[in-house]
Amino acid sequence: MPLDEIGRRYADSFYQRRLHEIFPTQPQRIGALQNQRASRGSILSSGYVREHYKMLLADVDSLAQAKLEGLIKAYDKSGLSFDDAAFFDVKHEIVDFCHSEQHNVIGSMNQIAQSLGPRALEAFAKEIMSHIDAIIGRLVSEISIKRDETILEDRKTKKAYAAALGKQWDAFICHASEDKQDFADEFARRLKDSGLAVWYDAFSLKVGDSLRRKIDEGLAKSRYGIVVLSKHFFSKEWPQNELDGLMSREIAGTKVILPIWHKITVEEVRAKSPILAGRVAAKSEHGVEKVILEVREAMGL
Repeated sequence: MPLDEIGRRYADSFYQRRLHEIFPTQPQRIGALQNQRASRGSILSSGYVREHYKMLLADVDSLAQAKLEGLIKAYDKSGLSFDDAAFFDVKHEIVDFCHSEQHNVIGSMNQIAQSLGPRALEAFAKEIMSHIDAIIGRLVSEISIKRDETILEDRKTKKAYAAALGKQWDAFICHASEDKQDFADEFARRLKDSGLAVWYDAFSLKVGDSLRRKIDEGLAKSRYGIVVLSKHFFSKEWPQNELDGLMSREIAGTKVILPIWHKITVEEVRAKSPILAGRVAAKSEHGVEKVILEVREAMGL
């Protein structure tokens, strides 16, 4: 979920505070540099130009850092998880800001270094772009660290919560084997990659395991049961037995079953299970990424 208007305003306050610290002093700092170079007779030298743009780049670095700090704190204060969506949102904003400032710094250099010729201007522009790339690289690394810290902390919290409930997995995936290749395998893998503990036969069964016993364990020790409803599913006895096990856990009124419709219509589901047809379901036709987002949201993540 992106930041709302108040969150954006809070984030921008960090940038504005740093801007008010830097901007009033910039003319004095540039003037001091000019006076120092003038006393040595090198006011229009390449050395002066390089010191000038490095001063400007240091300001860009400081402002970009303040902008990043504000965005990260705004997510924390808003109670929003710093997930992949937040990562790309913040990364995009920081990269855009740095590229905009890069354009401004190069423009300033072109104005003060015209007398040095086009080759010098081109060399300065390349140096400036290299410095900006380094700033972006460092800040994106910080954003990545924040995202991964959030994921790891979320995993730890969920494990502690699940352990308190006697649960080992976040989700049990109930499906027909015919749906593995075109949906279930990829869905299970990517759901696991999103940071959840997933019981899926391809992950959880080993040679020599008792199939019935391991499935019973998975059903009992999973917080949710994700059921991939399809024509194949309703034609098989085994996955429907798993569904019965999940249904029995909902008698107390706790939501356990999270349905996904895979290549099946509402009429076909209603003909087999009116109860499931009345539930809001994710649909595989919308793509795995969309299904994962909807499933995680239903789980309160």
